[in-house]
Amino acid sequence: MQRLLIIFLFCTIYLTIYQALKIALRVPSRRLRRQTLMLLTHSKKSLTLQDIVVSIADKLSGIVPIDDYTRRKMSATLLAADIHQTPEAYIIERFIKAAGFALLAIPAFFIMPIIGMAVLAMAALRFVKWIGEAEDIVTLKRSALEAELPRFVSTLAKELTFNTDLLRIFRSYQKYAAPALKKELELTIADMVSSNDEKAFARLEMRVNSTMVSKIVQGLQSVKTGNSGIFHFETLEREFREMELQGLKKEAAERPGKMRKYSALIIVVFIITYLVVLGLGVVESMRMFS
Repeated sequence: MQRLLIIFLFCTIYLTIYQALKIALRVPSRRLRRQTLMLLTHSKKSLTLQDIVVSIADKLSGIVPIDDYTRRKMSATLLAADIHQTPEAYIIERFIKAAGFALLAIPAFFIMPIIGMAVLAMAALRFVKWIGEAEDIVTLKRSALEAELPRFVSTLAKELTFNTDLLRIFRSYQKYAAPALKKELELTIADMVSSNDEKAFARLEMRVNSTMVSKIVQGLQSVKTGNSGIFHFETLEREFREMELQGLKKEAAERPGKMRKYSALIIVVFIITYLVVLGLGVVESMRMFS
């Protein structure tokens, strides 16, 4: 029984450290990656349990106090992430899931109080991670889209030397674009057909909320006013390539420091594990002599 408790305690400690590292390193979870893929591929598959939780969250959304600034900011983030919920319902849904996870602490307290505390800590970490899902989805989508932009502006610079029909250029590039950019081009093309080009470009800039996209929109608007835009997009191509290179260099420079920090954290976990085993052994020895 004592060995089982030790194994259970070690597993709980490791899972807590694992969740903390995932949050610190902003590692996307499987659920987040699957949800992002579903959004990019227009999949409508959903789970019945998820529908029930969302329904309950919608009914309880009125009890969440949010100021206007936070509501507007979260609404924009949820819209960009294609999550069709109000900010209040979004928060309540994540709280319900974390509360369900925290219920596991009740039997854990009967086994060992420290295990119950660890389960509550894991539930709190889960809640923090789930609250940030929308922002993580937006970040992933923006990163995937921005990775495609150097090739996109290069194509624009070449195509504009022969033709200034932006609608035709978008439709042609859409066939070979990456999923993130392909979806945005689909929406932009629909806006260009249904309204006008200027409004379509403005909506694109608002949806993505990226400095790189804003610079592209400036060039597209200048093309609509009669400029060729070739020099603008050639300049953007060089700038985006340089930004991409600098980002890779920065990531490579930061990685060793991060690894050292978390390697030290792992060593601390092993030391704590050793001390717990040693402490349990001392306690057991004292019981034998008493």
